[in-house]
Order: sequence, then structure tokens, then C-alpha cells
Amino acid sequence: MKKQTSRLIGRVDSATGAIVPTNGRNHNAKAKPVKIDRDFSRKYYGATYLLTQLDVNMGLVQDLKACFGDLADMIMSIAEYLVLEPESMLYPGFQEHVPMKC
Repeated sequence: MKKQTSRLIGRVDSATGAIVPTNGRNHNAKAKPVKIDRDFSRKYYGATYLLTQLDVNMGLVQDLKACFGDLADMIMSIAEYLVLEPESMLYPGFQEHVPMKC
């Protein structure tokens, strides 16, 4: 089987539809000015805000309140703490009671 090759002969001019010859590397292209949009804002709320909004959007908060009542907020706080600080212990000796992962 013979290797197929292609050769760039030019680009199609959008205004006239004619093929404009190029050298293949686009060296003669004119740089187009880039419009910089300065109307932007960045807000940082933190990981706790993100987790809380995810919980609310998923309906987890309502489910916990339906099952556990007033304890729902405490359960959410502990869950967020464990997600954000996975290496921390809730109380001393906690790791002694957790089985080792194999």
C-alpha cells in the first residue's frame, strides 16, 4: 500500500472564494487584535460554601431533616468536616477503632 501525502496549496479567501497561495506555515498572516473583556469578577466562597450548596441542591439537607430533625445540622457539619479534613480525628483514639484497609 502506497503512503498517501497531501500538499497545502493555499487557503480559501472568505470574501472571494478564491484560493490564496500560502507557504504552508502561515508566516504572512497578520496578527488580529485580541479584544480583552475587563468585565469579569471572581468570587471565592470556600469549600464549606461549595459543599453546603451541593447538599442543598441535591436535597440532602431536607432528607436529613426529615429523618433526624434538629440533628441534621450537626450531621452535616460533621460530614463536611470529615470531607475537608480527612486526616483529622474527631476524638483521640478514633483510629484504634477503625479497621485497617487492605
